[in-house]
Amino acid sequence: IRVSLTEDPEFEIPAAEKILEKIDSISKKIRLKNTDKRAFSFFKRETESIKNIGEKNPPIVISNNSNDFEGNFPDYLFIDDLDNLDDSKKYIIEGKDWNKNLSKNIFPYFNSLKDFRKSEAVSNTLNFIEIELSKITNTIMQTFSNNVVIVLNVNNANRHDLLSAFNFLEEKRIKIPVILKGSYQSSDFEKVAIDASIDIGSILLEGMGNGIWIQTKDFDSKINELSFLILQNTRTRIFKTDYISCPSCGRTKFDLQETTALVKEHTNHLKGLKISVMGCIVNGPGEMADADYGYVGSGDGVISLYKGKELVKRNISSEQAVDELIQLIKENDDWVDPKN
Repeated sequence: IRVSLTEDPEFEIPAAEKILEKIDSISKKIRLKNTDKRAFSFFKRETESIKNIGEKNPPIVISNNSNDFEGNFPDYLFIDDLDNLDDSKKYIIEGKDWNKNLSKNIFPYFNSLKDFRKSEAVSNTLNFIEIELSKITNTIMQTFSNNVVIVLNVNNANRHDLLSAFNFLEEKRIKIPVILKGSYQSSDFEKVAIDASIDIGSILLEGMGNGIWIQTKDFDSKINELSFLILQNTRTRIFKTDYISCPSCGRTKFDLQETTALVKEHTNHLKGLKISVMGCIVNGPGEMADADYGYVGSGDGVISLYKGKELVKRNISSEQAVDELIQLIKENDDWVDPKN
């Protein structure tokens, strides 16, 4: 295992240990079969659209916390208090507390399929139903109307069984949107972030899942940041500039942390662009192959700039390199002026 952070190398070790700890905790490890259509290619699961969930909509964020992260707010807030609500936002409450007289921006959540079936009041528009992984193959699933979104809890579920459940939905042409929900009890936020990224991020990378819902014991103030960053880094919902950077090593031709921070300072408003900052010419071009623009150390005090895989400017003084990068982005019509 290798963890690459744009930090001093010793900070990579604890993260690597937590990843290994997570992998060791997975009880069921099964080889990926070559017959699985997703073994070597990406396929986005086809779903219906219910409100802003599913079909071509980006994955939503459900949260218990209303804080924004870099101007992004949760799409739905899970609440237990109906006082002081904002008509411009969407809310979810327990199904037992929901009734048809409530505002049109409030939707019911049912803890089980049984609770949904027994309920005397369900929404004609949108109902969230948490369903156990083992119940996904229930034939009742095929009888749902187009006002249901499944909430699938990924805790204690292994990747193989999750993929099998989604494969079942595809085989039966069940196009109900699915929200991936994870609940984490650790008091170590880095562990929560790693576990959630593996549990939920790995499924999003397979083209499955229409939303993310993370709950924690101690970190309500950070769950929106974590949720949006998982979506950003799986490239399923892009809301800011994406950066690739190599770890520092003996071949690095400049201060990588300082330079990466400088590049970010001038380009972090370019939503959707992928910019790579690489320390040397040895591994740089290969590691940044899918970036839109590359900033690569080519010698002591000199930088080369790439557009995609193409080298376009060679041996630029490091003092002028960021300005030259901005000019290159402008020449390719990818630049927008930052908002004041």
